[in-house]
Amino acid sequence: MVGFRLKSVSDSEAVYCYYPENDMNAEGVVSYNRSTGARNVVSVAPGDEYLSYSFHLFNRLDEFNESGVFEDGGYVAWY
Repeated sequence: MVGFRLKSVSDSEAVYCYYPENDMNAEGVVSYNRSTGARNVVSVAPGDEYLSYSFHLFNRLDEFNESGVFEDGGYVAWY
């Protein structure tokens, strides 16, 4: 599971903080280009060495971009 919180959103970009296993002491930051769908890990969260948590968040950001609504925060869980 990865928790996330919106840091900023504009017409061109959304920036989120993310938290592997919802550990608020293990913050990373990602950015998402709303026009191109380009993904960028600005800072890797501790515990996300293989970028699997940010990958799952980016999939959710693809969904947000399709709907046009970027949520303030939440969780992504998988099994």
